[in-house]
Amino acid sequence: MQPITAGEVVEAVNGELIAGDPNAKISGVSVDTRTIEQGDLFIALTGENSDGHKFLADALSKGAAGVMVSRKVEAQCLAVRVQDTLLAIGDLAAFYRSKFNPTMIGVTGSVGKTTTKEMIAAVAASCGPILKNEGNFNNEIGLPLTLFNLASEHKTCVVELAMRGAGQIDYLAKISKPQIGVITNIHMSHIELLGSMDAIADAKAELLDSLPSDGTAILNADDAYFDYMLRRTNCRVISYGEAPNAMVRTTSKGIDSDGCCSFDVVTPQGGFAVHVPVPGEHNIKDALAAIAVGEVLGIDHESVRSALTNFKAPEKRSKVVPSRRGFIVIDDTYNAGPASMKSAIKTLSMMEGGRKIAILGDMLELGDHAIAAHLDIGKDVKNSGIDMLFVVGELAKLISRGAIDAGMPTSAINEFDDSAQAAQEIVGKIRERDIVLVKGSRAIKMERIVESLVDV
Repeated sequence: MQPITAGEVVEAVNGELIAGDPNAKISGVSVDTRTIEQGDLFIALTGENSDGHKFLADALSKGAAGVMVSRKVEAQCLAVRVQDTLLAIGDLAAFYRSKFNPTMIGVTGSVGKTTTKEMIAAVAASCGPILKNEGNFNNEIGLPLTLFNLASEHKTCVVELAMRGAGQIDYLAKISKPQIGVITNIHMSHIELLGSMDAIADAKAELLDSLPSDGTAILNADDAYFDYMLRRTNCRVISYGEAPNAMVRTTSKGIDSDGCCSFDVVTPQGGFAVHVPVPGEHNIKDALAAIAVGEVLGIDHESVRSALTNFKAPEKRSKVVPSRRGFIVIDDTYNAGPASMKSAIKTLSMMEGGRKIAILGDMLELGDHAIAAHLDIGKDVKNSGIDMLFVVGELAKLISRGAIDAGMPTSAINEFDDSAQAAQEIVGKIRERDIVLVKGSRAIKMERIVESLVDV
């Protein structure tokens, strides 16, 4: 972080300097005393299960230059008081972001956000140093912490914007101020929170509302809400997909025995061939979005092709993990919804090897759609030619019911109450050359199963 003064902090957050020198320097921001560094401003966030105010002394003992609080404290150090520390960290991040002028790219959507963000970052790196949010640093805490790492050398910043309700993307976009906005698609994810697909689309489109008139929206021409997004956009649009009218589109595609895709793409600047070394046909759409961003940034096609050819999947997202016993695990455990589950099953069905085994957990946050969605996935498992099905969780038992109703024999299906039980019992059922997909919603902790499989 480029150092700023305590006085700048106070002004940015509309706070009160209750102790300390306004000219004192702040060289970083932290919300966690376990990772705090010398010169950081420690911001005491409060939540249902935590209260940063309990760790003020710990922060100072580890080298914090000062603290930001939302209640009265006896301060013998630099201390700034605000009404709400969560809002204040956003205000401070917006102020700090305004000191720099990278090309800011915001990415959201129901499915594929993280992989698309990572592909865009790989392509944009051709322009020079980039910054991107890591892991799940995509919300009202993680995004500000990412932006505090901005430096003058960064040519591009790529940020994934999470959505847990109406207004959140608008809030995150006001902090990050993107010039390019990418919306991957609109699916059922979070429908329990927002109630309808239309409401999900409306919330995602808040990113488009934030773009300046000279900005660019990158939109999926194959998505059911494409026309709605077009109407919502007040700047240049670059569309991508397989649709004939897409500006960046595939003209042919193929999938190899490992489930990885090669395709030809046509852009306004010409065409070229691409290979993406990550299993899953759905990754073609993610790559097309990254190619579209490359068009906006003026990156030559050879650099774009090279970036995608050398792309590595993010952790827990279609990541192929070999086991010591000679079978392959597809670790897709980060999260799951109906669309991504169907894509993962399709990928598994197209891979060559031994038996094809799906280990599937609950898909959460589907509300009234949960029963039908899980039954439908079960039907998909049977119709995709999957050899064995293991399900984890109460909702996932509906997947097995759907598979049985579609004609899958009960002898090919096993049910488990939770991932801990599954992790213990599944290991002995997997053989050499098997291809094993593991996927479920984040809360089901399906990664336990992956760990048990690859460690034996």
